[in-house]
Amino acid sequence: MKIRALVVLLFWSLHQAASGSMVWKTFTSVRDIRQMCMLDSEIWCATSGGVLVFDPAAGSGRVLTNTEGLAGNDLTAVCSARGEIWIGMQDGSIQAYRSGAWFVIDDFRGHPIECLQISGDTLFAGLDIGIGLYRISRQEVRETYRRLGASLQVEIPVRDILVTATEIWAATDEGLAHAQLAGKNLLDPASWRNETVEHGLFGGIRCLQEHRDTLYAGTDSGIFRRVDALQGWQDTGLGERIVNDLCGNSTGFFAITSDGVFSFGQGTWQSVPGFDGSGSSALLHGDGLFVGTADGIAVFGLESRDWTFFVPSGPAGNTFTDAAVGPDGKAWFASSEAFGKGFYCFDGENWTIYDRSVLPEMVSDGAKSVLVDGSNNAWLGCFGGGLVYLGQDGTVQFFNAVNGYLAGIERYPDYAVVSDMALDPYGTLWILNYESRTNLPLIALSRDSVWTYFGQEDGIPINSLRRIAVDAEGRKWFGSYDNNGIGVIVLDDGGTPWDKQDDAPVWTLAESDGLKSNQVTALAVDRDGTMWIGTREGLHYWYGNSLEWRIYLPSDAINDILVDGENNIWVGHDAGLSFRSSEDYTWTHYQAENSGLVSNKVLSLALDSGSGYLYIGTDAGVSRLQTPYSSPLAVPKELRIYPNPFLPARHGELVVDDLSENVTLAVFSADGFLVRKYENRLVHGRRLSWDGRDEDGKPVPGGVYLIVAQTESGETRSAKAALVR
Repeated sequence: MKIRALVVLLFWSLHQAASGSMVWKTFTSVRDIRQMCMLDSEIWCATSGGVLVFDPAAGSGRVLTNTEGLAGNDLTAVCSARGEIWIGMQDGSIQAYRSGAWFVIDDFRGHPIECLQISGDTLFAGLDIGIGLYRISRQEVRETYRRLGASLQVEIPVRDILVTATEIWAATDEGLAHAQLAGKNLLDPASWRNETVEHGLFGGIRCLQEHRDTLYAGTDSGIFRRVDALQGWQDTGLGERIVNDLCGNSTGFFAITSDGVFSFGQGTWQSVPGFDGSGSSALLHGDGLFVGTADGIAVFGLESRDWTFFVPSGPAGNTFTDAAVGPDGKAWFASSEAFGKGFYCFDGENWTIYDRSVLPEMVSDGAKSVLVDGSNNAWLGCFGGGLVYLGQDGTVQFFNAVNGYLAGIERYPDYAVVSDMALDPYGTLWILNYESRTNLPLIALSRDSVWTYFGQEDGIPINSLRRIAVDAEGRKWFGSYDNNGIGVIVLDDGGTPWDKQDDAPVWTLAESDGLKSNQVTALAVDRDGTMWIGTREGLHYWYGNSLEWRIYLPSDAINDILVDGENNIWVGHDAGLSFRSSEDYTWTHYQAENSGLVSNKVLSLALDSGSGYLYIGTDAGVSRLQTPYSSPLAVPKELRIYPNPFLPARHGELVVDDLSENVTLAVFSADGFLVRKYENRLVHGRRLSWDGRDEDGKPVPGGVYLIVAQTESGETRSAKAALVR
């Protein structure tokens, strides 16, 4: 038996104690709704990004993810009973929420949950190998029915389960299985009866619904109703459609199909106008039919006969291949090149989507790279649509193969790919025009809008440049991705890209020089002048004139590298996130199993130097990690203290904000005694958190405390905080 209780408050207090001020938050897309159920007056939706809880009366929703206690975010099933919510997951886990705690059942792990159904004290789980049975009161898994009759294959996936007053029905791709609930031994296949094509059923069975004492089956080939055990099943129509769900009550009976919603009346199915997409699930509540789709919830008013649509706030998808944060703290993300959803902007509360519906000139929603300059202008590198400029003032400009600024790939001349971008110290934007059909894969765009192109004649030997970084000397480092014998190319343009006469000879690094792979996936330079090089076969670094490979991480497949303001190194790879401290050069490895990381496949990294937020893009959402590595202020200013008053039991920590460089922080009691002191080496950025304890770790009593920050030159700033016990 493997049943564990995750008490959310306890879990997070332990996690924060282990990681200091490191606090995690997950952001996902919950648009892709798989199943829905009602609990009280709210609709709970199982999605590919967690739980969406929709309030029909308010027309708003909230999201629950792994940072709110879920064991995972890839959800496939949901049901409710007795005031409790039960959730099934792609990995086979089941969770229930009761009395403020998430309970996890992982006996079925490895077998995706197709559906959940509760009858009395029993939870039935449709698995890819049959039906699992769980006794709720005893909190134990009893058995798994793997043989559902003689006519069905052993361990067949169960798509839906329906429990009637006396029987349990299971929908499969080969037909139906049903048995008496009072049967003595449902492990015996003889206890199950099957109804298949011989009984008038055609196509795989996807859903079941009892309506007005008649059993209906939605299939890959329409909808059938059961006449009786002797006469079998009768085709009711919609034979050319895949039926994903059925729902009905006294107000009506509805079918949710691959290309529309239909209502049943007078023996026929009629299309419900105004909705021509694909629905996954549905339920009836009050005066509305609620349909789950791949892009939110569609609501049909049974009286008004019109549709309204609710699209949850958040990103449009859960893949984040590139990330950047501007000086204003807004985070920008590129979705993905294949099956992309465009670009996203997150201001800390709201998400804005930039896709073809907003920017038609992008050609496709494939997104490759993103950069934000010092004036908060965003540059979007498209997979096909070239480069898009979104100015802080609302200006939009397109630079692509159609207007001649960029070149398309050989096969599609109008399909321009921008694989990466970087700014040099002079404000020149360097653009990688991947697989340029003109063999000019490198472009420099100066601040005064001069375009300069580089290719083989300028020493750039290959056309497949994927990554770029600029070092402290202004040299441009390029990473190749294709197996062409070269991994890294270094160009020194002397700070004058428009004048190629003063350029130094280009030099390269390859496997013959010590690279483990010529597929270079990440480049970043630290404050010591070390260039960190990520490849598909490990992490390297170049210092001086030496290439080293001595770093062993949980995965050799490196995807991104970031250097923060304290010169710490963050590495995203296929097995999580690795952190190297600049103080003692030790490595810490974060994975979904030991942290709030949403997925172990980390694709992109970006740091908000103002807040210390590290944005971690993965293949299953974005994790935001609150780090202490924000950038300190260059000039001391008045301290900001919050929350004030400070209640340790409620708030956890008091934040001291707007610290300047090289300060020591001290906390004094009202009568002038030193309570806590943080030496300069412990103050990493513009924020520091105090937990309301003294130097010995003991809680201090309630009262007024003086917080004093002192620079190396003796200049001080102070503020008062009220601590309430």
